[in-house]
Amino acid sequence: GLFPRTGIMSAAAPTEAEVEELNKRIRELESVNVRLVERLRLERGTSERVILNMLGEGGGSSAANSPRSSLGETLGADAEIPEDVQSDWKALSVIVLGATGDLAKKKTFPALLALSTAGLLQTKTRIVGYGRSQWSQEQFVEMLEKALRPCPEKADFIARCTYQSGKYDSVEDMEQLTVLLKTTEANACPSSPEFGVCANRLYYFAIPPFAYAGAARAIHHGGLSRTGWDRMGVEK
Repeated sequence: GLFPRTGIMSAAAPTEAEVEELNKRIRELESVNVRLVERLRLERGTSERVILNMLGEGGGSSAANSPRSSLGETLGADAEIPEDVQSDWKALSVIVLGATGDLAKKKTFPALLALSTAGLLQTKTRIVGYGRSQWSQEQFVEMLEKALRPCPEKADFIARCTYQSGKYDSVEDMEQLTVLLKTTEANACPSSPEFGVCANRLYYFAIPPFAYAGAARAIHHGGLSRTGWDRMGVEK
């Protein structure tokens, strides 16, 4: 018979293999549609674009040859993820300062989830929430569960998130954060070479402007990666 939606003609009932192939194609189309919707939505998302621009290399040649170079059609060439951060042994840490505040809950974490859903964060990305509140990991996860919209990728995204408390302007606290980052970065790259993981770190300031300078100084003295790039960004 005729299967109108697929255009497949058959003189007999479809075999199990044909049915499985049809279901596979349907799943692929559904996945593509979800990513298209997310990428179109990202065009209007300020937080998402800020993060992407921090990850990008200004449209340089390293991004032009990236597997995700087609993103330029939607988000602009300056928003692509550099090819070098896609390596199997290179980790990316996104540290959200002010992780328990309203900006992080309403904008930053939803933006990171949207980027992950759209396939714009490499698989070895780990997200660390950093804030003054003395929260446990369980309290942090509970906050994320409430703040983030339901979607199939939500559980996997939350599993990549960790929380640590500390003062924004404390070098000692930032050094303790670095200890945690080294652990999460190593766990993200279990197949890294003998000389260790190359870790890039993106510090996102979801904190009041008066705290920027102190936080930047503390990061400079206690939070920099010694094996990759470090970037700080704000959205106000």
